Amino acid sequence: MSSKPALSSLGSNPDEHAPMQQRVYAHIKAMIQDGRIRPGERLLEVHVARAFAVSRSPARRALEALCIDKAVRAAPGRGYIVVGRHADDSRGDLANIAEMIVEPMPRWKQVYAEIERQVCIGVVNHSLRITEERVAEHFDVSRTVARDALGRLHGLGMVTKDRQGRWEAERITADRLHALYELRWLLEPQALMQSARAIPRERVREAHDRLRAALDDMPQLGSDTHISLEKDLHIELLSACPNQELLRVLDRTHSLLVSNPHRLKSCVGEPQAHLESSLREHLDVLGLWLDGRLEAAAAALCQHLKESCAFWIDSWGHVEARPTPPLPSYLTPTD
Repeated sequence: MSSKPALSSLGSNPDEHAPMQQRVYAHIKAMIQDGRIRPGERLLEVHVARAFAVSRSPARRALEALCIDKAVRAAPGRGYIVVGRHADDSRGDLANIAEMIVEPMPRWKQVYAEIERQVCIGVVNHSLRITEERVAEHFDVSRTVARDALGRLHGLGMVTKDRQGRWEAERITADRLHALYELRWLLEPQALMQSARAIPRERVREAHDRLRAALDDMPQLGSDTHISLEKDLHIELLSACPNQELLRVLDRTHSLLVSNPHRLKSCVGEPQAHLESSLREHLDVLGLWLDGRLEAAAAALCQHLKESCAFWIDSWGHVEARPTPPLPSYLTPTD
């Protein structure tokens, strides 16, 4: 796994999931790319922290990530200089970012993101019980915020409630993984065929173009972006299927769309070849859909899911053999 300290590639280190660091990094990178921050201009840690209303730690990590991306270079005693053609850093004017304030991410989203990641890794070795009260204590939030975050995980099929109303997450085994994928390759192609008659073509085009742009940015693809791209095809576009009973069954499989990207980063060592190949299969499906070749698109989707299943079944022994990381206080093994 990459040892990068930051944000262009989200990994398993909790610090790398800090929302404000990611957002500061993304905003500054976009400003450099579109010319609002020019080559030769300076970025100071304190300057960035003040502009984005964050502490110096996330500002520092965002600048370090930009340095790794070669968007800026360290200039001892002068902060970071924006690189680029015709850069003139003799004056070293400060970049004009004073108006770029990033609103803090809502607290429930921060809680949700970290619980999601911990559950995805924890269920490799255990079935888990999630204690709502301990979630609130761990993150120093209200029970309402904790319940909201868990409820959203419930909506993705990642957690359920037992008969006593306690939150739990079932262990993922190779057999269960295969069963969930089998449901997907049997039902998702049918959902695609039915969705194609109900969804505007422009929505398919938007998903196609977004995926192509992300592939152009490989290998700097973080877990959050990977999850979002998976949802574009397998949830958002297929949600137009008029057969609601079919969609309810597919809801049970959606945990894979979130958990697999996290496991790629944390358990399988970031296999970029598999990730890129998988997303290019998505691109093929969407291309066939746009061409009106729906039966071919459905067949390509079925094959994509079978190949993804084969990858995970082949990798599962390695995944399970990884040392079990310490569980946070709100997760308790039940097996």
